[in-house]
Amino acid sequence: MSCAMRSLDSSMPRHSYRNGLPDFDLESCDLREGDVVDGKYRVAGRMGSGEMGTVYAAWDLQLGTEVAIKALRPEMLENEDAVERLRSEATAASRIASEHVVRVVDAGSLATGAPYMVMDLLQGQDCAQILDECGPLPIDQAVALVAQACAGVACAHALGIVHRDLKPSNLFCVR
Repeated sequence: MSCAMRSLDSSMPRHSYRNGLPDFDLESCDLREGDVVDGKYRVAGRMGSGEMGTVYAAWDLQLGTEVAIKALRPEMLENEDAVERLRSEATAASRIASEHVVRVVDAGSLATGAPYMVMDLLQGQDCAQILDECGPLPIDQAVALVAQACAGVACAHALGIVHRDLKPSNLFCVR
């Protein structure tokens, strides 16, 4: 496939540091480049945002590896169901061991109380982007991608976990 990979938003503003830690914008509750989450992860940039959460690229400061952090969107903090859904998603996803499901390696709460989960940072694109950029896929590629998604869903179902939002933008093609 010759589709280009999405890059981090390098236009994010830099901000000041106090005592070696970045200021945290409590008004917007958004993470910014340079913010440190739980003393463990330094945010590199915002990757994207969905209905409930925002995903950030970050560095695991102890291991020196790239990770992705999904945090609940600030406006969702008042919604107890949304808060619980993200926490449940992290717990459930951490139980699934499949090459077709992103690995969840940590979870917690931001200073604002917003839950977050830490996952492997995948290189590639979601299927919606691929379809937008490349158009319909050849049938053999489409079948292969759907079969892999089904394998991941089957692993979840074997644990009693149901994915509530299967759609192209939630399926990721790793390079």
